[in-house]
Amino acid sequence: LPIWLSGVHECFWNKKVKGRPMGVVDCDENKQVTYIELVENNLAGSLPKEIGWLENLQSIDLQENRLTGTIPTTMGNMLALKNIFLNSNNFRGTVPTQLGKLSNLTLLLLDTNELKGSIPNEICNLKNHSHLYSLWVDCDGTPTPPVTCNCCSMCCDGLGYCMSPSVSY
Repeated sequence: LPIWLSGVHECFWNKKVKGRPMGVVDCDENKQVTYIELVENNLAGSLPKEIGWLENLQSIDLQENRLTGTIPTTMGNMLALKNIFLNSNNFRGTVPTQLGKLSNLTLLLLDTNELKGSIPNEICNLKNHSHLYSLWVDCDGTPTPPVTCNCCSMCCDGLGYCMSPSVSY
């Protein structure tokens, strides 16, 4: 029986994989989920819009999976979020403007996906006027980068090679 069907509280939905915890890694004193880590778990499918219901979540690490679809706009409701690791998946579409509401955000890794368009000004404003210090997207590539970004910390080529946008080849 999978643990999420067993009646065990979600704060205990974890196990150690290669010496590090996976699943729900942390909860607050009110037993609200604050940290989810599911790195390299072969997760496939789209991220449901209900992810936005996790209002106390501070860190979500879903990097290096096979997630598809668009990044849910409801993630903009997760005002406690500090760290978002969605890199190395297969997300498509544009980066949601709603992520610009996350004033506590410090780290946003979206590189090595299939995203297009421009990083919204609302997110760049977080970089310029808030806590966001690290923003990685696929803003390097030839002949045209898939994402344009005026405020990125690192520009990646979509294959995992990243460099500071101030460095030239």
